[in-house]
Amino acid sequence: MACSSVDIVYEQCFVQLPESIRANLQPTAASLTGFAGESSLPIGLLSLNIELFDENDANLVRQAQLDFNVMRTFSRYNMLLDRSALGKFGIVPSTIHGMVKFTTRKGVATISSASVIPIYAAVNVKNAVQESADDADNMVVVNSEYPDQKIKVGLNISADSKKQIVQLLMEYMDPVVQKRRGMAPDRTKWLCDEVTKLVAAVLVKKPDGSWRMCIDFKDLNKACPKDNYPLPEIDLKVESLHAFPYKCFLDAGYHQIPMTREDADKTAFHTGKGIFSYIMMPFGLINAGATYQRLIDTAFETQNWAQPRGFCG
Repeated sequence: MACSSVDIVYEQCFVQLPESIRANLQPTAASLTGFAGESSLPIGLLSLNIELFDENDANLVRQAQLDFNVMRTFSRYNMLLDRSALGKFGIVPSTIHGMVKFTTRKGVATISSASVIPIYAAVNVKNAVQESADDADNMVVVNSEYPDQKIKVGLNISADSKKQIVQLLMEYMDPVVQKRRGMAPDRTKWLCDEVTKLVAAVLVKKPDGSWRMCIDFKDLNKACPKDNYPLPEIDLKVESLHAFPYKCFLDAGYHQIPMTREDADKTAFHTGKGIFSYIMMPFGLINAGATYQRLIDTAFETQNWAQPRGFCG
């Protein structure tokens, strides 16, 4: 037994269920995203009445109705229960001991892990190729000036919904353009010497071999008071989305928050082409996370819990 963000039954288990149960499979258009970012479309949704009982005493039993996504994906497990399911059963797991305990009306039940039996699944190459083609068809260009920069619109979304999502992204496209600051030679040298003491731009190689520019804000952060605005539990925020068919992740939120004029100069850094500073809030500042979270909370303060989830990750 493992834990995920949704309840899952894998196909190798589903096909062994009685026909009367398999006939209750309902269609779904919502895809699931794995830890590696891959998207998979469930075969369907299946509601099952799950019964757990003590390994040594069948009288210690507990039942719950769960809705499972049936997945055509290789796994050594037959099913996965999400955290809400564990809550319904009152399960307390222990990875170290390889067991779970849960309360019943007649006492505490225990289930220990058995030896793992390897499960082998054949890979359907044709289906894998088709999924890759579908992914390519769902890559769209939002900014025509940068045709190589594409975004992926989720699989199995209707043509109308896809069109509306792309139009929305294009409507709120707001690129940030920075210009070089011109200065006299004597001032440039003095400023470079001063900025060197505060911040410096360095290049860090990414896993794919390309470079990322990083700014050292350590001294600046030491001089800034800490904003202790409370940040949410990201795991709880993400898990609360499991029941929604559509999810949109915006990774450019930081660069939409303007810096005040007096603070922008404090983010200055120098390169071989001159001195620059951020006019939009960059990563690395001590209070960037708190500032972003406060903005998101303010923007959505009139929304109820069933609506947008905002967090900085």
